[in-house]
Amino acid sequence: EEYRRFLSPKSIDKIACLYPGLPNIKSQAPKSTRFNVASFGRLDRKSDTIKQISISSEAWAAARANGHISELATDDVVFSAIGSRGSEPVLDELKQELNDTWKASLRELPFEEVNDFDTSSLKDTLSRCSFVLLNSWYENFGLTFLETCTFGVPTVVSRSSGFYVDLIKLLGEEAKSLVLSVETDGVSRDKLVVELEKTLIASSANYDRTFDNAQNLSRLLREKWPSWADATKVILDAAEASAKPSKTDTAEVEVRAEASEFSNDNPWPETLKDLMDWSWSRNV
Repeated sequence: EEYRRFLSPKSIDKIACLYPGLPNIKSQAPKSTRFNVASFGRLDRKSDTIKQISISSEAWAAARANGHISELATDDVVFSAIGSRGSEPVLDELKQELNDTWKASLRELPFEEVNDFDTSSLKDTLSRCSFVLLNSWYENFGLTFLETCTFGVPTVVSRSSGFYVDLIKLLGEEAKSLVLSVETDGVSRDKLVVELEKTLIASSANYDRTFDNAQNLSRLLREKWPSWADATKVILDAAEASAKPSKTDTAEVEVRAEASEFSNDNPWPETLKDLMDWSWSRNV
């Protein structure tokens, strides 16, 4: 509370929740007949501690290899890893293992600057997928989560993601039965691989139902999720309200400005670099 007061005299007031606007996606995902899967994340070891795309690929390979995937073809299938390749790649070992068989492959695809999803190569990639795995250890929101679910591909999301929390808030408890989800916070790598593998096997056992749920979730998102026009209105309303401070607010601002801008006794010595270093060391 004291930290919030120090940052801004207005920060002790209620902060409005701003949802990212619904993506402009007109097309609808077709139902795939093959066990193709995609995942998104920066393809380097440091980033992978958060995005966990190596866990996604490992779970997909294990689910395909154990022979329990039903209703979807498992020969000549692809795991598409979409993201920037780093100096310390994380998928080379699995990629080499899959190169020894013609039945499956792992492809690394660069991020695409998408101006129009409906005409993009990203849409073509996702259209071939039966699942998208988005099992980040941490995701403040996750625009990719919203985009793939709006398109209508069955998507496995992290329950600790901002998207999952906001989804339940906006669409209600019904959304829990429509979206595939896994717990990632506090879960070991091995346990998460097993949980994702089980989720893929169970969801493929009745893929018609899984796909119908994804389509229903897409429909609800298109009906109920705020648009970018709604998001803009929230920002403008907040800006208009903050532009009319009371006399008390004005006095507080002047006092705090004198205490914080012109004195060196900052009670919070951490810099942005300190916080970033802490964040990385915490998660590597």
